Amino acid sequence: MHRYWFQFLAAAGLLLASACRSVDSKVRIDRGLSDCDAPLRVLIMEQKVAEVDWTGRGEWGTLTAKQKAIVDRMMKQYARGPQDVPTVPAGNSSLSLQMLTPDGWMARPVRLNADPYLRPGEYSVSPIEFPGEPADYAYYPPTVTFLLDNRNCPKSELAYGQLAVTVAENEAKEIRAPLAQLPDNTGVRLNGQSIGSIDLPLRTHTYLIDCSGRRSYRRQDVSYGLTGYGSHAPPEQFRGGKHLYAVLGRADYFITPAPQKMMVQGMPVASSSELVEETTK
Repeated sequence: MHRYWFQFLAAAGLLLASACRSVDSKVRIDRGLSDCDAPLRVLIMEQKVAEVDWTGRGEWGTLTAKQKAIVDRMMKQYARGPQDVPTVPAGNSSLSLQMLTPDGWMARPVRLNADPYLRPGEYSVSPIEFPGEPADYAYYPPTVTFLLDNRNCPKSELAYGQLAVTVAENEAKEIRAPLAQLPDNTGVRLNGQSIGSIDLPLRTHTYLIDCSGRRSYRRQDVSYGLTGYGSHAPPEQFRGGKHLYAVLGRADYFITPAPQKMMVQGMPVASSSELVEETTK
């Protein structure tokens, strides 16, 4: 009889433990409209509780009861009203959101939210997209866009200061990174080899990286309107032979050409831009 009673208590304990795990408090890092793709991490009392990489993987972190109490206290302390989303200043010692930059981890102001789309005990943390206070502007360095062409190449490792990015085999993609603020961190390395540096002060916001070092490219602006599709400025030419190129204009389409037709509503003319491979040596 005692054995069955013990088995019943053990089963009840397992069910209770399972229920407790199902309502674990969690924090989620949400990039929102963030101006960068760089890794982010959340610290509570200097302990990392969540982190996301360049791809957005690993956005959830589980909180202990003590950490949840700190988050609840932060929400009450910084909320200005019942419907307000609390804003925690950068570098708060209890709760901090940090972004990896070429100069290292940098604290940013935090939006702390427990919105109705999350379960009870779940919190959303995101960087503030548009600083509301003048003091916050110091935490928003300019950004630089890298157009990475690793087609027909093995996996590559790109480093910009203390930032490191893995580019998959045969991949072409765009990433946005914080601009280095220290001259010692402006260098760019590809697979451990220096391929150049990013200008300080920043003169162009876009850089093309050809991992093969052999391709040639063309960047041009195109327009859509009454006269149809066409280029309205001389193209930028990038002749093969190196890995890093400064791009003066924007590139709405990278590798894939801009479409020949575009639906234009409410205005007679629209514009776009493309950066595509021209020849291969």
